[in-house]
Amino acid sequence: EAPYSEATDRDLCRSAAAAILEQTKVTKGWGLVLNCGTGQLAYELARNTDLQIIGLEPDPAKCSQARSRLEAAG
Repeated sequence: EAPYSEATDRDLCRSAAAAILEQTKVTKGWGLVLNCGTGQLAYELARNTDLQIIGLEPDPAKCSQARSRLEAAG
C-alpha cells in the first residue's frame, strides 16, 4: 500500500508531479522540494522518475511525518 493512499490531496500531488515532469522533461538527477509538507509531492516525483529528491520542511512535525512515510515506502 502506498504511504499516501488515504491522503485527501493525493490526486492534486499526482497531477502536480505530472505537470512538473511534463514541463521540465527532467527524469534523472536531483530534485528539490521546498516546504515539502508531509512529502507527498516528493514521493510522487521519486515514484515516477530516477530523481534523487531532497525535501526541506521547516515544521518538525510535518518533517517527521514525511520521513516516516517515505521510509516506509522505501
